[in-house]
Amino acid sequence: MPRAPAKGGRQRGVVKGSSPDRLSDLPDEFLHCILSFLDTKAAVRSGILSSRWKSLWRTVPVLNFDGESFNNDEQSFKRHVDRFLYLRSTTLHEVRRVSVLNCPGFDERSDVFTALFLSISRCGRSLETLNLKAVRLYPMAFAGPSPVFKVLTTLTLVDCCLDFSCWNQQVLPFAGFPMLQNLKLISCSCCLDDDDDDPDADEKCLKVSGPQLLCLEIHAPFGFDEIEVSAPKLESFTYRDVIRDFSPITQVSLNAPSLQHANIMMWGYMGLDDEYVKEVANQQYSDLLLCLSSVETLSLQFETLEVLINACDLVKNQPSPFARLKSVRLLYSEGAVGIPPYVMHFFRDGSPFMDENAVKLTKVTTSSFPYNLRA
Repeated sequence: MPRAPAKGGRQRGVVKGSSPDRLSDLPDEFLHCILSFLDTKAAVRSGILSSRWKSLWRTVPVLNFDGESFNNDEQSFKRHVDRFLYLRSTTLHEVRRVSVLNCPGFDERSDVFTALFLSISRCGRSLETLNLKAVRLYPMAFAGPSPVFKVLTTLTLVDCCLDFSCWNQQVLPFAGFPMLQNLKLISCSCCLDDDDDDPDADEKCLKVSGPQLLCLEIHAPFGFDEIEVSAPKLESFTYRDVIRDFSPITQVSLNAPSLQHANIMMWGYMGLDDEYVKEVANQQYSDLLLCLSSVETLSLQFETLEVLINACDLVKNQPSPFARLKSVRLLYSEGAVGIPPYVMHFFRDGSPFMDENAVKLTKVTTSSFPYNLRA
């Protein structure tokens, strides 16, 4: 049914002598979707468009705080976040997703993130997704239980720095997210303290655990000596890394009895000159593959397979650990690919589901992996 004209013959959003403002006539849900692609500073400024837009920012369920909008001014950014969340109405529209990008104070020990977490506590208990990019993290800040994160199911950290200076490594850094199901750690690094050159300093071990964790992705970690994963319900695991000469290799151990799908990618191995680094890579990546005994589908980038080829003694003397494996996908980008028989036996001999057609070679183009936290 057409909407009745307002007094004076005007409809809402129509200025005399102009075309109808069909954008403002859209339901709130559509306008919220538009604002969800903007940072919060731009969302507030959208209020000048019309009276309809004036208070829309108060009810948007997706919030993007971007430090670059404040020229990396730490105090201005903190004031904006605090005031925005204080003025925002949460009566009818709860916050479902928060993204914090390019947080000022990233390169120094700053209290901006602690203050930010106090502000986020105003979001109520509806927050399901938290995305952080270029933020310096104090894991102790969210290692304990918090009512804000009781229903959080998705956490993505991109280019974040985990500060070990005040981190008791006996504490599990993700313990404050009891319902966490999806965790992505993209190019995250360890903030080394002043006595990092001390040979007796503690190793930097990142412990990832979650009783409800289903999907875990770790891409290009830096500065960690070890990553320990313990997740009884984990179904999907992706690990991507770059190996370089004279750079420590992160050892990954995995305790995931329910794991079904694994994707292991490694770059740089073929270009290594240091034989010791190659030896370490052979041992550590072979150990990682042995942790994947429960998987049904396995994807390997071909340089990862080169580890098994070069670690032939480890593979030949080790019975196939894959009792449930159904398919293996090997990705390569160029050149001819040959797989030695002992490597094929390593994949096929342990599972009744594997046959000679279960190992597939797939040619792919080299690509980057962008992450848009506002999508």
